[in-house]
Amino acid sequence: MDEKWVFRSPRLFVDTHLPVPRGRGAPPRMRRSTKPFDRMKNIDPANENAMYATFRECVEKYRLCPNYTFVATPHAADPNDGQGKGCQMPDLGLYRSEDVGGLHAKNGKPKPDWAKVCLTVEVKSIKQGYAADPFVDGEGEISEPGISNVRRSSRGQTTGYAMTQWKHQQRVFLFSLQILGTRARFFRWDKSGSVVTRAFDYIDEPQIMVDFLWRLCHMSDVEQGWDPTAELIDRESAEGQSILNDAKLDCSPPHVISYWKESLEGDRPLWKLKVGGCTCGSHSQKLEDGEPSTELPAPARYFYVGKPHFVAYGMTGRGTRGYIAMDIETKQLCYLKDCWRISLEGIEREGDVLRTLHASGAKYVPTLICDGDVCSCGHPESVDAAYPQSMLTDTLWEGDPYEKNPLKSHIHYRMAVQEIGKPLSTFENSRELVRVIRLAIKAHRDAYQKAGVLHRDISAGNILINVTRAEDGEWKVGALLNDWDLSKNIHKLGSPRQPDRTGTWEFMSIALLQDCGKVHEVSDDLESFIHVLVYEAVRYLPLMDDLSDVSVPQFMRQYFDASIGRADGQMTGGHCKRANVLQGYLGLTGHIQAQNAHIDGIISVAFSWLAAHYHRLSIRRSALESVLTTSTQFAKTADDQWNARMEKEDIGSDEDGAEDIDPAPQSPIDDGRAARIATHIPLMRLFREHLLDRSSWDPADRDPGEDRLKNKPSPRPNSRKRLRSTHEPAQTPSRSSRGRKQKARW
Repeated sequence: MDEKWVFRSPRLFVDTHLPVPRGRGAPPRMRRSTKPFDRMKNIDPANENAMYATFRECVEKYRLCPNYTFVATPHAADPNDGQGKGCQMPDLGLYRSEDVGGLHAKNGKPKPDWAKVCLTVEVKSIKQGYAADPFVDGEGEISEPGISNVRRSSRGQTTGYAMTQWKHQQRVFLFSLQILGTRARFFRWDKSGSVVTRAFDYIDEPQIMVDFLWRLCHMSDVEQGWDPTAELIDRESAEGQSILNDAKLDCSPPHVISYWKESLEGDRPLWKLKVGGCTCGSHSQKLEDGEPSTELPAPARYFYVGKPHFVAYGMTGRGTRGYIAMDIETKQLCYLKDCWRISLEGIEREGDVLRTLHASGAKYVPTLICDGDVCSCGHPESVDAAYPQSMLTDTLWEGDPYEKNPLKSHIHYRMAVQEIGKPLSTFENSRELVRVIRLAIKAHRDAYQKAGVLHRDISAGNILINVTRAEDGEWKVGALLNDWDLSKNIHKLGSPRQPDRTGTWEFMSIALLQDCGKVHEVSDDLESFIHVLVYEAVRYLPLMDDLSDVSVPQFMRQYFDASIGRADGQMTGGHCKRANVLQGYLGLTGHIQAQNAHIDGIISVAFSWLAAHYHRLSIRRSALESVLTTSTQFAKTADDQWNARMEKEDIGSDEDGAEDIDPAPQSPIDDGRAARIATHIPLMRLFREHLLDRSSWDPADRDPGEDRLKNKPSPRPNSRKRLRSTHEPAQTPSRSSRGRKQKARW
C-alpha cells in the first residue's frame, strides 16, 4: 500500500487524532531533566528482546498508561489467528489490565489476543533502528516509503499487524506504534490508508510519546476507534448461550449448518451487529448526491455472528467480511456482509441494486433482508447527533494537484441476504460446473436486459452454488450471481468513475487488462465467464495433458496473475490470455486439455469468438506491439500465426450467425463469431447445447481431493483480489510510490 500513506509531524498527529479527553485530566508534563525512557539507551544495541521489558517498565514507572498494561508477545501465536506461517505475533501489545490474565499460552509465554489488543507495537533494536525504518524522512517536509528490502519488510510487518487487528475486531480506525531503536513513529489506520508521523527521538524528547500513550489510555472505546454498533457478547452469558444453541437449523442445507457451527468453534469472539435503522441516513445521501433524503430508514435489525466466513485481504479497500449470521428475531440463518463501500457519485449501495433486480424479476440473485449505512453512534437519538461511519485519511491527502487522489472515500455499510451459497469450487462434477455458470450468465442477462444493470465484476468468487429444497423434499442445486456493489446502470456508462479499473484482476477481460481507461461493456463480463470456466476446469478437473503438477500452477500464474508495469505506473496484463485465445487452446508450450470433451469444446468455441472479437476491435497496434516485446515467446509465436492467417483470409458478414453453434473454426475468423461475445444468447446457447448432450458427461469425473494449486507457492498472498486502487502485483512499485514525494504537514 505504498501509495496510501499521509505524513504528519508527531505533534500535529497527537493533537489532531488524540485530543485531550474532556474532564479526564491532562497528561503529565515532563521536565527537561525528566526522561522516562532514558534506560532504553543502556540496552545492548543488538538486543531487541531486552527492549520489550525495559519499555514496559518505563511506562509503568511513570504511570503513563493507567488501567492498561503492555505485554510482550513475540514468541506465541493467538490460536484464533491460525498456526505456523502467516500468523502474526506483535512484539508488544497494549491491553486493558483486566484482560492480561488470559494471555498465557501453554508454553508459559504470553500470546496475543487479537480480539482485545488496543495497540500493537513493532520494535527494532538500536542497531537495526535506522536500516529497518519503513520510511525515509528527507530534509524539510519530505517523507516517502523506503525502497530497500529491509524497509519494505518492516513496513509490511507493521501493516500486517494492523490488518490482523482489523480482521479480529469491529473497528472504524485504529492506532499502532513503531519503535525504531531510539526513535519512534505513530500510525492511524483506516480503510483509505494510514496517517504516519515522521520519526522522532522519544528518549531525549519524551513529551510526545507521553502525550500519545496517556491520551490513548484515557479515550473512550469510540475515541479509540471501536465500532459502537457492534457489541461483544460473552459466551457464558445468557445471550451467548442463545447464539450457541438457538439457531433454527431444520430448514438449512447441510453446508449452511456446517458453516454456522464452524463460525462458533473455539473461543473466537461473538458479536451482535446492527444493520439499518440509521437515523443519519440522510447525511450519507447528502454526502453523495448533494441533496438530503426524505426517506425514513427501516427499523434497525440485529444479528449474531462469530468467526467471519470470508475476510478480504489487505489493509486498505472495502475490507469486506462475510458472516453466517443468526437473525435475533427469527433465529433463522442468513448471510451478513460488512464492508466499506466506495462513496462516489453514481455508485449505488448494493442493497438498492438488489431491490432493483428483484423488482424487475431477475433470477438467481440474492434476496435482500435489510441493509443500511452504519451510524457513528450505536443508538443515535437524532440526525444531528450522528453521521455515517466514514474514512478520514483520504481527506488528508496532499499530493500533486494534477493527480487524482489515490485514497478513496468509503462509508461503512452492512447488508443481510437470505441465501448462503457454496463456493463455485465445490461443484461435484464438470456438468454441474457448466450448469451453474450458465445460470449465472442468465442472471447477468436478466439484470442487464430487465433492470439495465451491468455487473462488472464477474469472478469465480462471485458465482455461488445455491442449494434449495425442492417440492419433493430433496435438495436441488442452483446458482447465485453475487456481489453487485460494483455494478452500474447501463444508461450511465461512460468514463470510469474511479482512478482504477473495476473488477477482479484474475478474471478481467483482455481488453480491460490492456487498456486502463476502457469503459466496461457486456462483452467484458461475458469473457470473464469463460475465464472462470478455464480456472475451475484447469484447477480441479481431470486433464489429458502430460504436464506435471508444477507446470499447471505456472500456467495458472501466467494466465490469471501476471502483470507488467508501464512507464506511467499503470499495470497491464492479459498477455497469456490473449496468446491462448489466438492459438485457440490452453497452454504455455504444450496443450492443456480437459478430459471432458464438453469442457474442451466450450472453451475452444468461445476462444474462437474472442479471437474474432479482438480482431474486430482492432486494439491499438502500437500498444499490442509494446506488449509483445515484454510478453513471453509463446505469445509472439501465436501472433505470427495469427498475422499469417489474416493476410490470406477475408472477414465475414456482420450478422450474429444463426441459432446453431459452429464448432471451433478451421477457417477464417469472421464478424459473425465476433458478435457472439457481445450478447448473452450465443454463450448461453453454447452452454445449453453441451448440457443437453448427455454423452461424455461423467457424474464422478471430479476427484474431491484434486486441487492443482494446493500447497503451491503463490506470486502474492491475495491471488483473488478485486482490482481497485489496492491492486499491487508482487514486486512491482505502485504507481504513486515512484517519482512522487509527500510533504509532512507541521
